[in-house]
Amino acid sequence: MTLYNRFFFICLSLFLAVGCSEPSVEKEVLRPVRYEAVKQFSSQIQRSFSGVSESGTDAQLSFRVSGIIRKIHVELGQRVKKGDPIAVVDSADAALDYDKAVAAKKNARVQMETARSGLDRIRGLYENNNVALNEYESAKNKFAAANSDYSAAQKNMALRQRELTYYKLNAPMDGVVVSKEANENENISSGQPIVSISSEADIQVVVGVPEKYISQVKKDIRVSIIFSTLPGKRFQGVISQISYSISAAATYPVKISLNLMDEAIRPGMPANVSFSFSQGSQDRFLVVPANAVGQDASENFIFTVVPGKEEGTGIVHKKRVIVGQLTDKGFQVLSGVREGEFVITSGINKMTQDKKVKFLE
Repeated sequence: MTLYNRFFFICLSLFLAVGCSEPSVEKEVLRPVRYEAVKQFSSQIQRSFSGVSESGTDAQLSFRVSGIIRKIHVELGQRVKKGDPIAVVDSADAALDYDKAVAAKKNARVQMETARSGLDRIRGLYENNNVALNEYESAKNKFAAANSDYSAAQKNMALRQRELTYYKLNAPMDGVVVSKEANENENISSGQPIVSISSEADIQVVVGVPEKYISQVKKDIRVSIIFSTLPGKRFQGVISQISYSISAAATYPVKISLNLMDEAIRPGMPANVSFSFSQGSQDRFLVVPANAVGQDASENFIFTVVPGKEEGTGIVHKKRVIVGQLTDKGFQVLSGVREGEFVITSGINKMTQDKKVKFLE
């Protein structure tokens, strides 16, 4: 076969191969897009203020009587239970007075019983007309006086017995000894502080709130608390007290009760308390990413996308929206979109109504 014939044969084969093949179908190319869901956010802002923990209940213990301290049973930092002995004052004189009161009561009882027996005897004679009326009246008066003396002696003994308890100091609650202000063998006066106890069961946090925010602070509002000495732990609290007057630090003291206690929390620990304050009348609002909002003429618009029939694809829809303030999360949307709708966040200048697109993960 000549070279010419060979070349002709090759061209004929190529022509037949191309002519007999099926026409090719151009595959549709979809523009990939990124999208986000329209979300609802709170209009409240977080503000944190420094505070300090303190015991909800403090007790400064003192004696009701004067005397010499014979024994102090506790040390600083010691935990005590309600009713535990704290200190004792010399009660020798009080014990002697009690013994005298007991003896006086016994004597008064004897006198009363004797007067009762005499009255019973005179009453029998009087009823049989063997004694005069004035003798009977005298016996009644004698018994009444003896009975009154016995009653007074009973009360005096009870008083002396109760006074004996004044010489012993007991813990009025569960707590921790935070101070000792007297020593054994020291002569103290009534009302002089001896020991101070702080309760562990109701630790509170006191925080100063500036005037700008105090009007939004209400009782029973929940707050979040962090102690710098307890890293990694966050506690919840409830506002229990709000001061009506301003402090020397130009803030309003606010007391917060902890919902759950932790043994590691002690009075005097620095704390950071987080409050939520409203920025306006609208508590919650819808937000779309800032790069999802476009503008033409004097109107703003977004492109929403709904899932198409094929997996991973969607159909674009253009919507007019009214936007509000720009926040750190995006534009507030006042109308034109609903929570949960998907909005396109990239390439919106190349989007058109009913355009088919491909979702990017």
